[in-house]
Amino acid sequence: MRATTRFGFLCALAFGAACGIDTHPGATCDDDNPCPLGQDCYRGFCVAEGCDEGMTRPCYTGSEDTLGVGRCMQGTQTCVDGVFGACLGQQIPQLEECNDTDDDCDGRTDEIDGTECDTRMPGVCSVGTLECVDGGMGAVCTPTTPASEERCNSRDDDCDTRVDEGLEGDSCYPADTMGCTPDGGGGFACVGACQTGTFQCVDEDVRECVGAIVPSTDPDGCTADGETAVDDDCDGDIDEDCPCDDGETQACYGGPAGTAGVGPCMMGEQTCVANRFGACEGAVLPEPETCGNEGTDNNCDGMMDNVPMRGMTCSVEGNVGVCASGVRECDGPVLGCSTPDPSDELCNELDDDCDGSTDETFDTTNDPANCGTCGTTCENDCCDGACTNVRLDEGNCGACAADGGATCADGEECCGGTCNAPALCAGCAEDCAASGTTCCSMECVDTQSDENNCGGCGVTCGAGQFCCGGTCTDESVDSCGQGCNTCGDDQLCCNNACVDQGAEFCGGCMSGCGSTCCAEDHDGTCVNLQNDPTNCGGCGVNCAPTDTCSNGMCCGAGLTNCGGSCTDTQTDDDNCGSCGRECGLGCGLLGTGARVCRSGACVCP
Repeated sequence: MRATTRFGFLCALAFGAACGIDTHPGATCDDDNPCPLGQDCYRGFCVAEGCDEGMTRPCYTGSEDTLGVGRCMQGTQTCVDGVFGACLGQQIPQLEECNDTDDDCDGRTDEIDGTECDTRMPGVCSVGTLECVDGGMGAVCTPTTPASEERCNSRDDDCDTRVDEGLEGDSCYPADTMGCTPDGGGGFACVGACQTGTFQCVDEDVRECVGAIVPSTDPDGCTADGETAVDDDCDGDIDEDCPCDDGETQACYGGPAGTAGVGPCMMGEQTCVANRFGACEGAVLPEPETCGNEGTDNNCDGMMDNVPMRGMTCSVEGNVGVCASGVRECDGPVLGCSTPDPSDELCNELDDDCDGSTDETFDTTNDPANCGTCGTTCENDCCDGACTNVRLDEGNCGACAADGGATCADGEECCGGTCNAPALCAGCAEDCAASGTTCCSMECVDTQSDENNCGGCGVTCGAGQFCCGGTCTDESVDSCGQGCNTCGDDQLCCNNACVDQGAEFCGGCMSGCGSTCCAEDHDGTCVNLQNDPTNCGGCGVNCAPTDTCSNGMCCGAGLTNCGGSCTDTQTDDDNCGSCGRECGLGCGLLGTGARVCRSGACVCP
């Protein structure tokens, strides 16, 4: 049988159709193109039944229309133990790369230019297009829409992970209107009942100052009995136009509404002299928060040490690299720009040591941990900026060519790190199949997880992608890191690892908060548990619509949490005007009579 087969094979090589065979050995075949009688379709080629030891034949497992196009060429199969082995030396279509080569064998070279890609940048910069650069040395993903000045459009125009920052939420007050004036630190100093509003984007590129309280257009309104007198027209005087009886007193407060009884702020008392009320005595009004008065809620807004512009981004002229920008922080009594100190250079495409150069201490041509680009890790070796298996690479056999590795001669294959005859490297496909893997370039690989052979030989995942179940996927909470882990509902996938949301990561890998992070379904939010009615004292604790959040407790309208109990600081003798302020004694001729709390002020009954 083998003699006949060998004769048929040799006859076909020499005489072709004269041997009664319609096609030469090695012709391609499939279900629609069967082999002639006496031949089998084996791995896409027509072969005689069985084979003689050492017999060779041409082979090609790619699409027939790609053979001889670009890098694609046929290989050779050798008969071992009566069966033709793996197709060695062939070059089949691969994913197109920027390398001046037709990798996918379609007659075009480096046609990835213009392909949409993920820049891995935030905001409008996230979508880009691939561009081949430097004569086939690689590709860069350039943002289709570059960063620009932030606008009122609900988009992150400047690509810093924040939307409409500096346009919404900042305090404001109508220009040329009495009542509130800029304090020089980004905030305002207000008088009487006047209060600032906040900037809001109300239309495309249109923002307005919403919620500001301006002076009353009428003269200062007179206060009804039992109520607290306030400065309605924001001129610094209270009830200055109201008649009164000499000696009459009333509770008064010249600060913005809602600030009395918060922090150090408290009501005072004014006395009628010559039928007109005098100054408001004993009242403590809000003051600007500064770095010089930390530890007190000076502006009486329920938040301690919220110094204007503190925590905002800033830059230091002359600094470079990561040292160029930071955040505004208190340095003693002064608000300054706190920037990172120089550190050892890391391979991260950042200038960590702030010397004007990036990643200059790393050789990406030979570093397996940063091969070609920072963060590209090779399982084997890195040769000339490309991940290489020197056990199988014919151009870097045994070691990288630059380090003395061999370059195999024509007709030789690299297997086990040594250049050998093809027959010695045969049998890979059969061996791999026995272990449930696939033979790719003479190596058994798991195409379900191998990023260089994902789903099939030669299918290479893109930068930052992982092979999960035979599919190249981007990093996400559903396929995080090389282990393709699924993160929990309250976790994020950052730097190839599932991390809990908190002060460092809250709602995104580039955002965190110094306060509490309430995480839900990967969308965390920084909250102040002391005054947030939807997270009062704890994440998800919602106050009733008519209640407010006072010092971490839901209290009814007008009530304040003092020591764990909601009380009315307008009438509570133990917490009069503010928590912990007791009225005590002081009435009568001997001063032994108890004072009572009325309208937030301690008075004699």
